Amino acid sequence: MQKRDILQTQALVVTAGPHKGRICENDDDAFLLEDELSASERNWFKRCGAEWTSFENDPDDPDEVESHRNRRGIDCEIVTFGRYLQCRGHYYIPRQFLRPASMKDLISRLQEISELTVSFSLLKEGFKNYKDAFDATIEYSYIVDEVWGRENMAKQIDSRRQKIFLCHASPDKYFVRQVRNDLARAGHATWMDEFEIQVGDSIVDKISLATENADSLILFLSTAANESAWVRKEWQSVLMRYLRSGSPKIYPVKIEACDIPSIIADIRYADFSESYTDGLENLLKSLSAAVNSANESKGVET
Repeated sequence: MQKRDILQTQALVVTAGPHKGRICENDDDAFLLEDELSASERNWFKRCGAEWTSFENDPDDPDEVESHRNRRGIDCEIVTFGRYLQCRGHYYIPRQFLRPASMKDLISRLQEISELTVSFSLLKEGFKNYKDAFDATIEYSYIVDEVWGRENMAKQIDSRRQKIFLCHASPDKYFVRQVRNDLARAGHATWMDEFEIQVGDSIVDKISLATENADSLILFLSTAANESAWVRKEWQSVLMRYLRSGSPKIYPVKIEACDIPSIIADIRYADFSESYTDGLENLLKSLSAAVNSANESKGVET
């Protein structure tokens, strides 16, 4: 029998159905048979194109295997929208409609809940009833804990790892912080000015030293970045080093519709402007490949 991939317990975002956009935590997995589904579950699973499969799990009970053999069902995760002990109940969500939540997903959902809460408080709109408002409050609390946990993780990444310099314009700092935390969650150490420069430090000296010691540089492309002489100075100094010695490598990241500097126009960029999720996935794939290559050249096991 074919074994299913197991999702570790983590913050997930729902990508389809009545709970689309909500942040949940998975507690267990389940294979729901077609006749076990409620009418509402069956309707939204069908409407969103959930994939029906034959029973392929291998539970401890052989009788269950035999009784389920050749019966159709859907691979699901049992999730709660908040901490398990705080929630009123759990839900079954098809695995294909779940993915790990990025910082962008978390922040977007926090903003959505805030807007719904204000609307409900002032206009009695936004939520259907007080139970929905309570559930959203529990979800909100869970997301806040997750965000702060990721912030702390980013600060504790081993500084001996390859250091990635985040080159960006000040107006883009909020967006860059989200990417920074997602990179940290993937195990990458980053250098960002607001976390590295302390009161009394020379800003010029600190940034110059950081670019000199960087193993790679992520250039966040935007209209503000194109207009910033300081940003241009940072990435161009690294580019000159790259042209001389082949390192550090520059990874352009497009975060909005903007012009691409002609000098780096032939370098493929990660496009966050169309999809944060796709842009992050492509960036992480490239960074991981570079780290693995560097470790192999040093004889370090990955």
